[in-house]
Amino acid sequence: GGDLRVLNMADGTTYRSLLRGLRVMALTVDESRQRVFAIAEPVPPFPQLPATATLLMLDANVGLPPGSIAGARTPILAVADVARQQVFVASDPLAAAYAGYAAPAAGARIGALDSRSGRLRYTMAVGTHFAGMVLDPRTGHLFVVSAGDLDHPLHPSAPPELRMLDAASGAVRATIPIPGRVGPSLLGAAAGRVFVVTAPYGEVQTSALLSIDTDSGRLVAT
Repeated sequence: GGDLRVLNMADGTTYRSLLRGLRVMALTVDESRQRVFAIAEPVPPFPQLPATATLLMLDANVGLPPGSIAGARTPILAVADVARQQVFVASDPLAAAYAGYAAPAAGARIGALDSRSGRLRYTMAVGTHFAGMVLDPRTGHLFVVSAGDLDHPLHPSAPPELRMLDAASGAVRATIPIPGRVGPSLLGAAAGRVFVVTAPYGEVQTSALLSIDTDSGRLVAT
């Protein structure tokens, strides 16, 4: 089975081992509130049986739940927002079920949880088939990629897009269409830019690197 290990940063030795029997799928830390958020699933005795992912809120000092476990429906990714002392948790039932294959009407959502208590502050819909998110701490903007439903067998109705959200309220500040399919490398924020990799699809025959301004959400280069 899997586990989560706390390592000594000086020599890399294991300080303690946590969550035995759980496979950790994603991890984020809020240093200001000394909280570790881990998305984990049980290692099933039979690999063909589905496992249910859970969002665990751990105390960073002792490695144990601080009296509560933060719940989220089919969580797949968590990102800490230290400045606002919250953590964003993405949930997408179909993304979890189909392991990354695009499907219509996925109903992906992101919940903003208080980093200390795990209390839900607000939720927001983030398009069809969640594909990744990154927070720009300088502007307080959360960038979320949805892959759309390009693999719909009849007629795709939701194209891939990037949404720029206000991290404090969840309000949508900008929406940027993404040409082609979202590539394997999704997001990275640096120097006032968010970069999105796309892959060929349909009439779009080449891969591309999109550069988006993190202040305005405007596409500045391809």
